[in-house]
Amino acid sequence: MSEKVMFFVNYRDVFDVSARMRLEFKIDYTKLRDILLEDRNLERAYLFSANKAPLSDKSKEFYQTMEDEGFEAVKILLKGGLTEKEK
Repeated sequence: MSEKVMFFVNYRDVFDVSARMRLEFKIDYTKLRDILLEDRNLERAYLFSANKAPLSDKSKEFYQTMEDEGFEAVKILLKGGLTEKEK
């Protein structure tokens, strides 16, 4: 059983803050990828965000990049979510 690593990302580092005026958050996937790739030891990254939208082309590209870089799973969860426990 692999240990799950909680990885918290400061939303100001990865979200387009100007999008707040439209009452939505948009992820800057380039910044997010760069932050994640700084630590190659992460097996799984759980990112807390305020957005649970369908995958855009940009986010699909991001997930593919993470998979190519050897991440087992990258999940975007609702902001304020609780730690997922192994079942």
